[in-house]
Amino acid sequence: MTSEYNREQLGPFDVSELGIVDNFVDFGAILIPADNPDVKLRIEVEELTGKLVAVTLEHLDSTLQITAFSAPKNDGVWAGAREQLAETIVAQGGKTSYVQTGFDLALQAEFFVGDSRAVRTVRFIGVDGPRWFLRGSIEGAALNDIAVESAIESLFRSVVVNRGDSAMPPGEMLELTMPPGNVAPPRGI
Repeated sequence: MTSEYNREQLGPFDVSELGIVDNFVDFGAILIPADNPDVKLRIEVEELTGKLVAVTLEHLDSTLQITAFSAPKNDGVWAGAREQLAETIVAQGGKTSYVQTGFDLALQAEFFVGDSRAVRTVRFIGVDGPRWFLRGSIEGAALNDIAVESAIESLFRSVVVNRGDSAMPPGEMLELTMPPGNVAPPRGI
């Protein structure tokens, strides 16, 4: 299925498409608008390496975790990444389905958390950009409330990706860095 979504007009944007990005919190590969006081930012850190791996936005009883990856110059990778993610979740005993969103098909997943029998529901959205793709993981009220879903999707659209010029294999996570200033303390994953 080919997406009808027009990223160039609606976002998320490439840093080269905007020019000035003064009013953004700069996490290196991901820039988040700094002008929304109702959104709390948190970074996700891999405990073993100390590497920043995602930026999480908390808003309206929902979370949106964002990660950026490298992609080939002319081919999108979200459709293939979505299928691989679904296969992994099902292989680990989870359930998946596809949901039409404001971007394209999203992957809705239900899986058990650790050894508990608690079920976690996550919706994975993605957008292909120039030599990158951006993946979002949504949890909370946005999964059941259309108005909240729209607000969370707007946050995702407002993200700016700074891919950089370095050669990278497709699917490699783009480097995140700590921004200067006040951001919530790191949380391990």
